[in-house]
Amino acid sequence: MARTTITRLRTKASQDRSELDRLLDSVHIGHFALVAENGQPVVLPTAVARDGDRMLAHGSTGSGWIRRLAAGAPTSLAVTSFDALVVARSAFESSMRYRSAVIFGQCMPLTDPDDKLRALDTVVEALLPGRLAVRGRWAGCGRGAGPQLGRLSGFGQPRPGAA
Repeated sequence: MARTTITRLRTKASQDRSELDRLLDSVHIGHFALVAENGQPVVLPTAVARDGDRMLAHGSTGSGWIRRLAAGAPTSLAVTSFDALVVARSAFESSMRYRSAVIFGQCMPLTDPDDKLRALDTVVEALLPGRLAVRGRWAGCGRGAGPQLGRLSGFGQPRPGAA
């Protein structure tokens, strides 16, 4: 169930899960919004990849914001795919065609080494299709050192108590 209600141009909106999946499969940059420890809102871009009902976020183990996300801070993830620029006779009538989604939830860290390696494979294959076949798996990653991955899960399921 949606946490937001579209009030303008509702006919352009979709609640179709397959359309959401296609959008999430086509984007590779997502913007996470959260409130930093100092109380300031921040929006941070990072590499993302869909893995079923979870979004994987790639970041550095040294990054304070990804550690905050992994600790379960409430967040939203915004993704946008720019499809076309519509040029009209006047600048006022010109517009853009794009698809976007905002997903709300909390991230969880990937702590199981095998799950982390599978998630790394998923991210690499999404960003660099075929690269794993050429260079193999992540030597040394997923077992301590290496990238930090977080997952935003359950975005395809209704919230408890949602009508």
